[in-house]
Amino acid sequence: MIEDRLNHLGMEYAQAARLADVSVETLAKIRRGVRARPKTYRRIERVLGWSVGACDVVIAGGTPQLQDDGQTQRRSLPIFDDPIEQAVWDIDAPEDVRLYFIGAYRLRDQLQPLVDAWRRQQNEEIA
Repeated sequence: MIEDRLNHLGMEYAQAARLADVSVETLAKIRRGVRARPKTYRRIERVLGWSVGACDVVIAGGTPQLQDDGQTQRRSLPIFDDPIEQAVWDIDAPEDVRLYFIGAYRLRDQLQPLVDAWRRQQNEEIA
């Protein structure tokens, strides 16, 4: 079912995983029927344009309901829980650029101590 929907949307497997903010491995496991957290299912459903609960329907052997008339617009899907990440995603820019900035935003807390240490080192060298 997932592959059929991806083909219908003209979307690559890895792209769908990125858009859903899950790993390709997680998406592959779900495809094979391995259970995942409800939050993971909701992310995948949004990317595929399926209604909430559609992943559970598919796992049970059913056919998923579409979220809309089937003309899902990938760029307008609310695929990020963080409003800043969503705002970056909605900018009219190439996907790789948007993903780059979202990745940098996610690393900000890890990068700030490194920047602070570098600044302290620079100040010590000047003094």
